[in-house]
Amino acid sequence: MIFFSPCAINYLFIVNYKPWAQGPVREDAVDPIFVFAENGFWESVWAELLTEPEVLGHETVNRTNPQNGRTLLHYAILKEDEEAIEELVVIWRANVNILDYNCKSPLHLAKDRNLYAHIIELLQEASNRELSSRY
Repeated sequence: MIFFSPCAINYLFIVNYKPWAQGPVREDAVDPIFVFAENGFWESVWAELLTEPEVLGHETVNRTNPQNGRTLLHYAILKEDEEAIEELVVIWRANVNILDYNCKSPLHLAKDRNLYAHIIELLQEASNRELSSRY
């Protein structure tokens, strides 16, 4: 049985998703949470994370989009949404070292986009913390 949160159901209606009219779910199908993030619908992202069974979304926050390898943090940086970036890093403990299919980490994207210094510092500190905890 497939479980969809209310936000995901709204998205599925918008895109005219009809599971009974389609075959099995494709491996490369995009999770609605990535569509929400890509379009800056962060309230829907937070709602999705809170309905995830894996320890309230802590595993979901680091899941990658199968089409481009991006995480929610990549999308927040591409949208230049400071609040979303801070929430993902500080509250959800998003992994800042995951590379997308262009070999760009969220820190690389932030530097490429010349985001505010405090955002780059936040990402750098999180990156250093993750790397130091490994070794």
